[in-house]
Amino acid sequence: MKGWGPSAHPVVEPVLFRYAESGGELEILVCRRLKGALSVANPPACTTSNPGGHHVLVGTDDTPVDAVIRSIHMKLGYSVVPARMSPVGTFGPAINRSSLEIAAGKVRLVIHDEPAEPDAPFLAHVIAVNASRLRKNGVGNGSLEEVGWFALANLVDRFGRSKNHIYFQFLFQFLRRRSRSLKAPPLELAYPDWRAGVYELELKQIELCQAP
Repeated sequence: MKGWGPSAHPVVEPVLFRYAESGGELEILVCRRLKGALSVANPPACTTSNPGGHHVLVGTDDTPVDAVIRSIHMKLGYSVVPARMSPVGTFGPAINRSSLEIAAGKVRLVIHDEPAEPDAPFLAHVIAVNASRLRKNGVGNGSLEEVGWFALANLVDRFGRSKNHIYFQFLFQFLRRRSRSLKAPPLELAYPDWRAGVYELELKQIELCQAP
Protein backbone atom coordinates (compact mmCIF):
# COMPACT_ATOMS: atom_id res chain seq x y z
CA MET A 1 0.00 0.00 0.00
CA LYS A 2 1.56 3.28 -1.09
CA GLY A 3 2.75 5.46 1.78
CA TRP A 4 3.21 2.72 4.35
CA GLY A 5 6.67 2.10 5.75
CA PRO A 6 8.51 0.79 8.79
CA SER A 7 8.00 3.86 10.99
CA ALA A 8 5.00 4.18 13.29
CA HIS A 9 2.08 6.05 11.78
CA PRO A 10 0.22 8.57 13.98
CA VAL A 11 -3.51 7.86 13.89
CA VAL A 12 -6.62 8.95 15.73
CA GLU A 13 -8.83 6.21 17.13
CA PRO A 14 -12.15 7.53 18.50
CA VAL A 15 -14.32 5.21 20.56
CA LEU A 16 -17.94 6.36 20.27
CA PHE A 17 -20.13 5.55 23.27
CA ARG A 18 -23.54 6.46 24.64
CA TYR A 19 -25.88 5.41 27.45
CA ALA A 20 -29.01 3.38 26.77
CA GLU A 21 -32.26 5.20 27.54
CA SER A 22 -33.44 2.30 29.68
CA GLY A 23 -31.08 1.66 32.58
CA GLY A 24 -28.30 3.95 31.44
CA GLU A 25 -26.04 1.06 30.35
CA LEU A 26 -22.91 1.94 28.39
CA GLU A 27 -23.18 1.14 24.67
CA ILE A 28 -20.39 1.28 22.07
CA LEU A 29 -20.81 1.94 18.36
CA VAL A 30 -19.65 -0.88 16.10
CA CYS A 31 -19.02 -0.20 12.42
CA ARG A 32 -18.03 -2.25 9.41
CA ARG A 33 -15.30 -0.90 7.17
CA LEU A 34 -16.41 -1.02 3.53
CA LYS A 35 -13.47 0.58 1.71
CA GLY A 36 -9.71 0.64 2.01
CA ALA A 37 -7.06 -1.80 3.15
CA LEU A 38 -9.15 -2.91 6.14
CA SER A 39 -12.39 -3.47 4.25
CA VAL A 40 -14.76 -6.44 4.31
CA ALA A 41 -12.68 -7.81 1.44
CA ASN A 42 -9.87 -8.26 3.97
CA PRO A 43 -11.55 -9.86 7.01
CA PRO A 44 -11.69 -9.89 9.99
CA ALA A 45 -11.66 -6.10 10.03
CA CYS A 46 -15.43 -5.68 10.28
CA THR A 47 -15.58 -4.86 13.99
CA THR A 48 -14.22 -1.39 14.29
CA SER A 49 -15.98 1.59 15.83
CA ASN A 50 -13.07 3.94 15.22
CA PRO A 51 -13.78 6.18 12.23
CA GLY A 52 -10.25 7.58 12.29
CA GLY A 53 -7.12 6.94 10.31
CA HIS A 54 -3.56 7.97 9.61
CA HIS A 55 -4.43 10.33 6.77
CA VAL A 56 -6.15 12.88 9.01
CA LEU A 57 -2.94 13.71 10.89
CA VAL A 58 -0.11 13.20 8.45
CA GLY A 59 0.84 16.40 6.62
CA THR A 60 -1.65 18.63 8.43
CA ASP A 61 -1.70 20.97 11.40
CA ASP A 62 -4.63 19.12 12.95
CA THR A 63 -4.62 18.31 16.62
CA PRO A 64 -5.96 14.84 17.48
CA VAL A 65 -9.26 16.48 18.52
CA ASP A 66 -9.48 18.31 15.18
CA ALA A 67 -8.76 15.08 13.37
CA VAL A 68 -11.45 13.14 15.23
CA ILE A 69 -14.09 15.81 14.56
CA ARG A 70 -13.27 15.86 10.86
CA SER A 71 -13.00 12.12 10.46
CA ILE A 72 -16.27 11.29 12.25
CA HIS A 73 -18.12 13.80 10.10
CA MET A 74 -16.42 12.64 6.91
CA LYS A 75 -17.00 8.93 7.50
CA LEU A 76 -20.28 8.86 9.44
CA GLY A 77 -21.89 12.28 8.90
CA TYR A 78 -22.07 13.09 12.63
CA SER A 79 -21.14 16.47 14.11
CA VAL A 80 -19.22 16.30 17.39
CA VAL A 81 -17.76 19.07 19.52
CA PRO A 82 -14.67 19.06 21.75
CA ALA A 83 -16.81 19.29 24.89
CA ARG A 84 -18.13 15.76 24.18
CA MET A 85 -14.64 14.30 23.83
CA SER A 86 -11.99 13.19 26.31
CA PRO A 87 -8.48 11.86 25.62
CA VAL A 88 -7.78 8.29 26.71
CA GLY A 89 -4.08 8.39 25.89
CA THR A 90 -1.52 7.70 23.20
CA PHE A 91 -0.65 4.03 22.77
CA GLY A 92 1.50 1.81 20.60
CA PRO A 93 3.23 1.03 18.44
CA ALA A 94 0.51 -1.51 17.71
CA ILE A 95 0.80 -3.97 14.85
CA ASN A 96 -0.66 -7.37 15.82
CA ARG A 97 -4.22 -8.65 15.64
CA SER A 98 -6.19 -8.89 18.85
CA SER A 99 -9.32 -10.44 20.30
CA LEU A 100 -11.44 -9.73 23.37
CA GLU A 101 -13.25 -12.01 25.80
CA ILE A 102 -14.99 -11.95 29.15
CA ALA A 103 -14.14 -14.87 31.44
CA ALA A 104 -13.94 -15.44 35.19
CA GLY A 105 -15.21 -11.93 35.88
CA LYS A 106 -12.49 -10.28 33.80
CA VAL A 107 -12.25 -8.51 30.47
CA ARG A 108 -9.32 -10.16 28.73
CA LEU A 109 -7.46 -8.66 25.78
CA VAL A 110 -5.44 -11.20 23.80
CA ILE A 111 -2.79 -9.79 21.47
CA HIS A 112 -1.92 -12.55 19.02
CA ASP A 113 1.46 -13.28 17.50
CA GLU A 114 -0.05 -12.49 14.11
CA PRO A 115 0.71 -9.28 12.20
CA ALA A 116 -2.26 -7.27 10.99
CA GLU A 117 -2.74 -5.94 7.50
CA PRO A 118 -1.30 -3.59 6.43
CA ASP A 119 1.80 -4.62 8.37
CA ALA A 120 2.71 -1.14 9.60
CA PRO A 121 2.82 -0.07 13.26
CA PHE A 122 0.34 2.49 14.56
CA LEU A 123 0.88 5.11 17.27
CA ALA A 124 -2.69 5.80 18.26
CA HIS A 125 -4.28 8.84 19.89
CA VAL A 126 -7.32 7.15 21.49
CA ILE A 127 -10.17 9.57 22.23
CA ALA A 128 -13.50 8.76 23.90
CA VAL A 129 -16.48 10.45 22.24
CA ASN A 130 -19.75 10.74 24.18
CA ALA A 131 -22.24 10.26 21.37
CA SER A 132 -25.40 10.63 23.48
CA ARG A 133 -27.85 12.78 21.47
CA LEU A 134 -25.31 12.99 18.65
CA ARG A 135 -26.64 14.98 15.69
CA LYS A 136 -26.27 13.66 12.15
CA ASN A 137 -26.11 16.30 9.42
CA GLY A 138 -24.46 14.33 6.62
CA VAL A 139 -24.38 10.90 5.00
CA GLY A 140 -20.68 10.11 5.31
CA ASN A 141 -18.40 9.03 2.48
CA GLY A 142 -19.52 5.40 2.32
CA SER A 143 -16.34 3.97 3.83
CA LEU A 144 -18.08 2.76 7.02
CA GLU A 145 -21.38 1.04 7.72
CA GLU A 146 -22.95 1.43 11.16
CA VAL A 147 -23.66 -2.05 12.48
CA GLY A 148 -25.23 -0.88 15.73
CA TRP A 149 -24.80 0.06 19.38
CA PHE A 150 -23.75 -2.77 21.70
CA ALA A 151 -23.36 -3.19 25.44
CA LEU A 152 -19.90 -4.52 26.25
CA ALA A 153 -20.99 -8.11 26.92
CA ASN A 154 -22.96 -8.25 23.66
CA LEU A 155 -20.08 -6.71 21.70
CA VAL A 156 -17.64 -9.26 23.06
CA ASP A 157 -20.03 -12.16 22.49
CA ARG A 158 -20.70 -11.21 18.86
CA PHE A 159 -17.33 -9.87 17.72
CA GLY A 160 -14.67 -10.60 20.31
CA ARG A 161 -13.31 -13.82 18.81
CA SER A 162 -12.78 -12.33 15.36
CA LYS A 163 -9.06 -11.53 15.85
CA ASN A 164 -9.77 -8.00 14.78
CA HIS A 165 -7.10 -5.79 13.22
CA ILE A 166 -6.00 -3.74 16.29
CA TYR A 167 -9.25 -2.09 17.38
CA PHE A 168 -9.69 -4.17 20.53
CA GLN A 169 -6.38 -2.87 21.85
CA PHE A 170 -7.77 0.67 21.71
CA LEU A 171 -11.14 -0.38 23.14
CA PHE A 172 -9.32 -2.07 26.03
CA GLN A 173 -7.57 1.21 26.86
CA PHE A 174 -10.95 2.98 26.81
CA LEU A 175 -12.25 0.42 29.32
CA ARG A 176 -9.08 0.73 31.41
CA ARG A 177 -9.71 4.46 31.74
CA ARG A 178 -13.18 3.65 33.12
CA SER A 179 -11.80 1.22 35.70
CA ARG A 180 -12.06 2.37 39.31
CA SER A 181 -9.23 0.04 40.37
CA LEU A 182 -6.55 1.57 38.15
CA LYS A 183 -6.05 5.06 39.51
CA ALA A 184 -2.35 4.24 39.66
CA PRO A 185 -2.05 1.44 37.09
CA PRO A 186 1.00 -0.81 36.90
CA LEU A 187 3.37 0.04 34.08
CA GLU A 188 2.39 -2.89 31.88
CA LEU A 189 -1.23 -1.73 31.88
CA ALA A 190 -0.48 1.97 31.63
CA TYR A 191 1.58 1.46 28.51
CA PRO A 192 1.55 -2.12 27.13
CA ASP A 193 4.40 -2.94 24.80
CA TRP A 194 1.87 -4.53 22.41
CA ARG A 195 3.79 -7.76 21.96
CA ALA A 196 1.75 -10.95 21.95
CA GLY A 197 0.27 -11.54 25.38
CA VAL A 198 -2.77 -11.24 27.63
CA TYR A 199 -4.00 -8.15 29.52
CA GLU A 200 -6.88 -8.22 31.99
CA LEU A 201 -9.31 -5.88 33.76
CA GLU A 202 -11.75 -6.72 36.55
CA LEU A 203 -15.19 -6.46 34.96
CA LYS A 204 -16.85 -5.31 38.20
CA GLN A 205 -14.42 -2.40 38.44
CA ILE A 206 -15.32 -0.94 35.04
CA GLU A 207 -17.97 1.80 35.05
CA LEU A 208 -20.51 0.40 32.63
CA CYS A 209 -23.54 2.49 33.65
CA GLN A 210 -24.21 6.19 33.73
CA ALA A 211 -23.82 7.73 37.15
CA PRO A 212 -27.22 8.65 38.69
